[in-house]
Amino acid sequence: MRSLLADLGGGTSPCAPVDPDAVGELLVWFRAECEALVSGCDPAVLPLRLPKGRISDLLACERGTVAALGEAGLTEPLVRGRLTDVLVAQHVTFGIGTDVELEVHDALAAAASDVIDWLEQVSEPVRAGVWAHARATAAGLVRDWGPIERSWWPRLQERLTVPVADGALVLSAQFDLVLGGAPTDRPWVVLEAKSGSVADRHRTDLYWYALVATLRHGHPPSLCATWFAGDGGLVPVPVSLGALEAAGQRGLAALARLVELVEDRPPDARPHAGCAWCPALDRCEPGLARTGADQGVTELIDAGTRW
Repeated sequence: MRSLLADLGGGTSPCAPVDPDAVGELLVWFRAECEALVSGCDPAVLPLRLPKGRISDLLACERGTVAALGEAGLTEPLVRGRLTDVLVAQHVTFGIGTDVELEVHDALAAAASDVIDWLEQVSEPVRAGVWAHARATAAGLVRDWGPIERSWWPRLQERLTVPVADGALVLSAQFDLVLGGAPTDRPWVVLEAKSGSVADRHRTDLYWYALVATLRHGHPPSLCATWFAGDGGLVPVPVSLGALEAAGQRGLAALARLVELVEDRPPDARPHAGCAWCPALDRCEPGLARTGADQGVTELIDAGTRW
């Protein structure tokens, strides 16, 4: 991360210019396709909402997406992700001191007491593992990022919403960290921080971020990137016209399924790697077969599966 920002700040960029006319044509096409898909929806179900996570869920398994609606329980992976977000904010805003647990606890007490409650209720080995990961993440931020210069104008947890089709559809994205762009003289960079190790599947999330940002501002970010706390890996993704089109096609595929579901089509079940964490697993034969859980959910929980 440190060297990437140094290169970008010094004018060395991996990003090829994107033709603004071509971007404009793509945005017109995408908005028109969205409007066509939602045009027949019952006004009672509008607006439909399409954040990043819902796109991934719908394309992975419709039944799991419907089952998870309203689910708000914390899990260890979610808590690690929340702590990663807190540590990024702490590093960028104040710097991280030596007592990581105390600093994070104070930040959570101000804005995320549910995480504190969860940490107090889990077993000591789970709690120790979470805090060990937090300390390793803090060390990685100091090592890999270094101080973020104020000239980059860092913005944390920047949320964008884009109404489409006269508000019948709301597209959204929330960026862990945004750097540069107007009114600075630096490139516009969107950064995502993940608590796990490098995985290429997150590239599609960056494409969606780039598309939503382009819809909101009329031009794409210079670069999107994901930093992985688990191994310190960095995956930079230059924003090309092809990346924006891929995000659009993927979003439209998810939206088409969402429209059919709100029109009462029964959701399909598609076994995938996330089946073990699905709240509908105990009543989903394909999911049980995928996880090898023919003994039922109780055995999965006893074996350590966290929901």
